[in-house]
Amino acid sequence: MKYLLLLATVVFCSSFGWIAGNSFELDSAHHVTAFVPKKPGSIFSGLGPDKKVDPGVRQPGIVLSSEKRAEFMHILYDPNTYGGVVKPGSFRPEISFVFYSDSTTIGGVVDLCFATNHLKSKPKITGSFQSDSTGKNVLPIGFSDEGRKKLEAFCKGIYPEILKFTSPKNTLKK
Repeated sequence: MKYLLLLATVVFCSSFGWIAGNSFELDSAHHVTAFVPKKPGSIFSGLGPDKKVDPGVRQPGIVLSSEKRAEFMHILYDPNTYGGVVKPGSFRPEISFVFYSDSTTIGGVVDLCFATNHLKSKPKITGSFQSDSTGKNVLPIGFSDEGRKKLEAFCKGIYPEILKFTSPKNTLKK
Protein backbone atom coordinates (compact mmCIF):
# COMPACT_ATOMS: atom_id res chain seq x y z
CA MET A 1 0.00 0.00 0.00
CA LYS A 2 2.84 2.38 0.86
CA TYR A 3 4.40 1.82 -2.58
CA LEU A 4 1.09 2.35 -4.34
CA LEU A 5 0.64 5.70 -2.56
CA LEU A 6 4.21 6.70 -3.44
CA LEU A 7 3.67 5.76 -7.10
CA ALA A 8 0.41 7.74 -7.24
CA THR A 9 2.18 10.75 -5.70
CA VAL A 10 5.05 10.57 -8.21
CA VAL A 11 2.67 10.26 -11.18
CA PHE A 12 0.50 13.15 -9.94
CA CYS A 13 3.41 15.43 -9.12
CA SER A 14 5.38 14.67 -12.28
CA SER A 15 2.37 15.65 -14.38
CA PHE A 16 2.84 19.17 -13.00
CA GLY A 17 6.56 19.20 -13.68
CA TRP A 18 7.80 18.42 -10.21
CA ILE A 19 8.64 15.06 -8.63
CA ALA A 20 8.04 14.05 -5.01
CA GLY A 21 11.29 14.32 -3.07
CA ASN A 22 12.55 16.89 -5.56
CA SER A 23 9.60 19.26 -5.40
CA PHE A 24 9.54 22.37 -7.52
CA GLU A 25 9.96 25.68 -5.72
CA LEU A 26 8.55 28.76 -7.41
CA ASP A 27 11.67 30.77 -6.64
CA SER A 28 13.84 28.24 -8.51
CA ALA A 29 12.04 28.75 -11.83
CA HIS A 30 14.01 28.84 -15.06
CA HIS A 31 11.69 31.65 -16.18
CA VAL A 32 8.25 33.09 -15.41
CA THR A 33 5.71 34.19 -18.02
CA ALA A 34 2.66 36.34 -17.30
CA PHE A 35 -0.56 35.70 -19.22
CA VAL A 36 -3.95 37.39 -19.35
CA PRO A 37 -7.16 35.90 -20.74
CA LYS A 38 -8.03 36.45 -24.40
CA LYS A 39 -11.45 37.58 -23.25
CA PRO A 40 -11.43 39.64 -20.00
CA GLY A 41 -13.62 38.09 -17.31
CA SER A 42 -13.41 34.61 -18.77
CA ILE A 43 -12.52 31.67 -16.57
CA PHE A 44 -8.96 30.56 -17.22
CA SER A 45 -5.80 29.53 -15.47
CA GLY A 46 -2.23 29.66 -16.56
CA LEU A 47 -2.32 25.89 -16.40
CA GLY A 48 -4.81 24.29 -18.76
CA PRO A 49 -6.45 20.88 -18.35
CA ASP A 50 -3.69 19.19 -20.38
CA LYS A 51 -0.96 20.55 -18.04
CA LYS A 52 0.09 23.02 -20.71
CA VAL A 53 -0.59 26.75 -20.93
CA ASP A 54 -4.35 27.33 -21.01
CA PRO A 55 -5.58 27.91 -24.59
CA GLY A 56 -7.74 30.77 -23.26
CA VAL A 57 -4.75 33.04 -22.65
CA ARG A 58 -3.54 35.83 -24.90
CA GLN A 59 -0.33 34.82 -26.64
CA PRO A 60 2.46 35.57 -26.44
CA GLY A 61 2.78 36.04 -22.72
CA ILE A 62 5.27 38.43 -21.17
CA VAL A 63 8.45 36.84 -19.80
CA LEU A 64 9.46 38.55 -16.56
CA SER A 65 12.97 39.93 -16.30
CA SER A 66 15.06 38.59 -13.42
CA GLU A 67 14.44 41.88 -11.57
CA LYS A 68 10.65 41.68 -12.07
CA ARG A 69 10.65 38.01 -11.08
CA ALA A 70 12.53 38.82 -7.85
CA GLU A 71 10.09 41.66 -7.09
CA PHE A 72 7.10 39.37 -7.68
CA MET A 73 8.55 36.60 -5.50
CA HIS A 74 9.20 39.11 -2.71
CA ILE A 75 5.54 40.19 -2.78
CA LEU A 76 4.24 36.60 -2.94
CA TYR A 77 6.32 35.40 0.01
CA ASP A 78 5.84 38.49 2.17
CA PRO A 79 3.49 37.50 5.04
CA ASN A 80 2.10 41.06 4.99
CA THR A 81 0.64 40.37 1.53
CA TYR A 82 -2.06 38.22 3.14
CA GLY A 83 -4.56 38.55 5.96
CA GLY A 84 -7.51 40.16 4.20
CA VAL A 85 -10.98 38.88 3.45
CA VAL A 86 -11.81 36.73 0.43
CA LYS A 87 -14.67 38.41 -1.43
CA PRO A 88 -17.65 36.41 -2.67
CA GLY A 89 -17.87 35.64 -6.37
CA SER A 90 -16.40 33.44 -9.05
CA PHE A 91 -12.64 33.04 -9.12
CA ARG A 92 -11.77 34.55 -12.52
CA PRO A 93 -8.08 35.45 -12.57
CA GLU A 94 -7.14 38.72 -14.20
CA ILE A 95 -3.57 37.50 -14.63
CA SER A 96 -1.68 34.24 -14.36
CA PHE A 97 2.01 33.62 -13.84
CA VAL A 98 3.41 30.36 -15.22
CA PHE A 99 6.67 29.13 -13.70
CA TYR A 100 8.85 26.92 -15.88
CA SER A 101 11.28 24.40 -14.41
CA ASP A 102 13.22 24.41 -17.70
CA SER A 103 12.68 26.05 -21.08
CA THR A 104 9.41 24.18 -21.78
CA THR A 105 8.19 22.29 -18.68
CA ILE A 106 5.64 23.97 -16.43
CA GLY A 107 6.61 23.59 -12.79
CA GLY A 108 4.04 25.84 -11.14
CA VAL A 109 1.38 28.49 -11.59
CA VAL A 110 0.01 31.47 -9.66
CA ASP A 111 -3.41 32.83 -10.66
CA LEU A 112 -4.41 36.22 -9.21
CA CYS A 113 -8.05 37.25 -8.88
CA PHE A 114 -8.50 40.79 -7.62
CA ALA A 115 -12.30 40.59 -7.84
CA THR A 116 -12.32 37.87 -5.13
CA ASN A 117 -9.15 39.22 -3.48
CA HIS A 118 -7.06 36.05 -3.43
CA LEU A 119 -4.80 33.75 -5.41
CA LYS A 120 -4.58 30.08 -6.29
CA SER A 121 -1.22 28.47 -6.79
CA LYS A 122 0.51 25.17 -7.48
CA PRO A 123 2.52 24.58 -5.41
CA LYS A 124 0.75 26.34 -2.54
CA ILE A 125 2.29 29.52 -1.16
CA THR A 126 2.59 29.57 2.63
CA GLY A 127 0.41 32.32 4.07
CA SER A 128 -2.04 32.39 1.14
CA PHE A 129 -4.20 29.59 2.54
CA GLN A 130 -5.25 27.83 5.73
CA SER A 131 -6.65 24.38 6.43
CA ASP A 132 -10.11 24.03 7.87
CA SER A 133 -10.74 22.31 11.22
CA THR A 134 -10.69 18.87 9.57
CA GLY A 135 -7.34 19.54 7.93
CA LYS A 136 -8.70 18.18 4.66
CA ASN A 137 -9.90 21.35 2.96
CA VAL A 138 -7.73 24.30 2.05
CA LEU A 139 -9.29 27.73 2.40
CA PRO A 140 -7.81 30.82 0.76
CA ILE A 141 -6.73 33.87 2.73
CA GLY A 142 -7.38 37.21 1.05
CA PHE A 143 -4.85 39.88 0.23
CA SER A 144 -4.25 42.52 2.86
CA ASP A 145 -4.81 46.12 1.75
CA GLU A 146 -1.03 46.60 1.53
CA GLY A 147 -0.53 43.31 -0.33
CA ARG A 148 -3.30 44.05 -2.79
CA LYS A 149 -1.86 47.49 -3.59
CA LYS A 150 1.58 45.98 -4.21
CA LEU A 151 0.19 43.20 -6.41
CA GLU A 152 -2.03 45.60 -8.36
CA ALA A 153 0.87 47.99 -8.98
CA PHE A 154 3.12 45.13 -10.03
CA CYS A 155 0.53 43.67 -12.42
CA LYS A 156 -0.39 47.07 -13.83
CA GLY A 157 3.28 47.52 -14.71
CA ILE A 158 3.13 44.37 -16.83
CA TYR A 159 -0.38 44.63 -18.33
CA PRO A 160 -1.80 48.14 -17.70
CA GLU A 161 -5.22 47.19 -19.09
CA ILE A 162 -5.94 44.23 -16.81
CA LEU A 163 -7.06 46.09 -13.74
CA LYS A 164 -10.46 47.17 -15.00
CA PHE A 165 -12.71 45.54 -12.44
CA THR A 166 -16.46 45.21 -12.35
CA SER A 167 -16.68 46.79 -8.90
CA PRO A 168 -16.05 50.56 -8.98
CA LYS A 169 -14.46 50.31 -5.52
CA ASN A 170 -11.70 48.14 -6.95
CA THR A 171 -11.03 50.11 -10.13
CA LEU A 172 -7.60 51.61 -10.54
CA LYS A 173 -7.55 54.99 -12.24
CA LYS A 174 -5.22 55.32 -15.21
